[in-house]
Amino acid sequence: ESALRRFYHCGYEWSWMRPTVTVTIRDGERSVLLPDLSGVEGRILVSNGSSCFLPMQIRNQYKVDELYSMSPDTTGTPLYAAVRSTTNTSANRGQRLEIYVYPEANDDYEFKVQGYVNLQMPDDEHPYPYGGSEHTETILCLCYALAEEKILNMLGIYSAKAEQMMSHSRDMDSRKK
Repeated sequence: ESALRRFYHCGYEWSWMRPTVTVTIRDGERSVLLPDLSGVEGRILVSNGSSCFLPMQIRNQYKVDELYSMSPDTTGTPLYAAVRSTTNTSANRGQRLEIYVYPEANDDYEFKVQGYVNLQMPDDEHPYPYGGSEHTETILCLCYALAEEKILNMLGIYSAKAEQMMSHSRDMDSRKK
């Protein structure tokens, strides 16, 4: 068990775990990659640059394929969307999700999507854990508490301090909701 896992999955729903993202599909495209999301929640909204966003009809990818098979050359404002997994993975990046639409976009369109964060370990490119640098002391304290439990086989001063820090982090996050 890791300190990060304890932090991320502590029973509290962190505000930053379900971000709303905006992605743009370009003229002539049928799909657009989502940023590091491991799932989509709720509706997908579409806009052609105006401030008005309209809901799309969510279908599975086979329904979108069926629509293309019946009318392959249709273009316009995307009306149907499927969220599907991509197959392009690498040593540094796992599987990603994309929005697959019908009809093919005849202009640039923006999609608004609420999703689940795909949790990654911090690295050189992203040195801070999700939630921001304001939680680093909490995570560090959780590391000490975990070491205390594993090495000393007891709950000690760091375990108590970690609980206080977790409470403080949850309070800070709840003000952002």
